[in-house]
Amino acid sequence: LPAPAGVDGDDVSAVFDSPSQLVKAAAYHQYPACGMASGLNHTRLGCNNVNRSDFDFMSYSLRTPDWRYTLWLEWDKAALAPRWEGGSEAEELYGHRGDDSSDMDRWENSNLAPGKPAVVARLRAQLRAFFSRGARSE
Repeated sequence: LPAPAGVDGDDVSAVFDSPSQLVKAAAYHQYPACGMASGLNHTRLGCNNVNRSDFDFMSYSLRTPDWRYTLWLEWDKAALAPRWEGGSEAEELYGHRGDDSSDMDRWENSNLAPGKPAVVARLRAQLRAFFSRGARSE
């Protein structure tokens, strides 16, 4: 069926015929963190229905067949935007090559970011390019 006018998104119907077919280079996700006085471990507690001027950090994440990379950026409450430069940040990188989605704990227990600077730099640039242009699909 044709997409209705005004609907965002891409046609991914090819997945129905071939579930292993890639239809996008990466999946992107963004979510806020609030009440961060005790650190990044309480990312979503108390953040539902919170005004965006009250966020502490914003998480930007991308998932490829081989990696999940997440960048936590300090949120500029006045500009209502992330501090891509000069704010405090944290990074997470998890390897997913061979992941069949049957066991999340197998893939998400060791942060590989400190030992993979080239991968982190490439994925960080991809993530920033995506969110800086306001894109919603790739």
